[in-house]
Parts: sequence; C-alpha cells; structure tokens
Amino acid sequence: IEMETLKALENGLEVYFPMKDKLILVPIPRMITVGDRLHYDHGKAVEWKDGTGFYFLRGVQFEEKLYNKIVSFEITAEETLKIGNADQRAAAISMLRPDRLLEQLHARQIHEGIKGTKLYEVKNFMDTGRTEYCMWMKDSSSDREFIEWIEPKIGKQGDADLCQANAFGIPLEDYLGMELEA
Repeated sequence: IEMETLKALENGLEVYFPMKDKLILVPIPRMITVGDRLHYDHGKAVEWKDGTGFYFLRGVQFEEKLYNKIVSFEITAEETLKIGNADQRAAAISMLRPDRLLEQLHARQIHEGIKGTKLYEVKNFMDTGRTEYCMWMKDSSSDREFIEWIEPKIGKQGDADLCQANAFGIPLEDYLGMELEA
C-alpha cells in the first residue's frame, strides 16, 4: 500500500485517509487565489479535473446561480443589499462597479474633494425614507475604485474631504496635510 500511496502522491494526491479496510484519496484541485483568498470571476476558483468545483469571490463561496448573476453584472444594487449572508453580501457589493451602483441608487454627487474623493447623497435609500451618504474613492496603491458608506451626520455636512478624514479617523487639517496615502 505504501507504493500505491507514493504513486498517488506523485499523480496529484492532496489528502488521504487510511481506514481499517479502505484508503480514501482526494486529488488536488486547481485553486485560484488573489492574495490569500480564493477568488475568480471567470469560473470556479476551486476545480477538479472532472469539472466539479466551487465558486468564490473575495474568499467567500457562492452557489453558481448567484455567482453568475454577480460576475455578469446582472444583479441590481437592491438585490445585492438583500443577500441574506453578510459575507456574501459584502463580497457581492465589492464586485459592483461604483458607477453602476450609484446610478441604480439614484445617487447625486454633492461635492468633490481636493484629492478626488466624491461625496454622494442617496435620498430615500432602499425605500426607507432615509438619506444616506457615500464616498467614491480611488485606492492610492492600485487602480481600484470603490464606495464607502459614511455616517449621515458627517455626510450631511457636504464636504468630501471631511468625510474622508473621518473615515481615516483623523482631523480634516491632518488629512489635507497628508502627502502620501497607503
């Protein structure tokens, strides 16, 4: 059995479970990661040679139907915000293009800061009657664009730089004086 186990290891065995009367072998799947998280927006992030596998976005597993709706950009902002699983909801939101999300929410730009952060107001957010605020930002270390929701009491002041400073947890003067962001 040791020679057969060695052959299995040489041919892609990842795990084996020796039992009293059996030996269960599990082959290595192809796994696609971004950083240390399983992520692939063009198919299964974990896939075995026979085509079976699992869909992951930002380290979170999805059923095929929901995954396809997210990666094809067919899911609406409202549907995304109604995903019951918080981890799936966060991953799905992160996959939405900021411009599409803001358009679907009927957001209105109310200010652009001196460093390029844009502040948006979303009236009657998700038919709740509430007004919510978010910033559209560019990651200073990559070309990634994303949206961050902010406290209404800060957003109401209509200053994108103030909102960004608040998100960093620093005074506005310190934020405006920053020369580098990481």
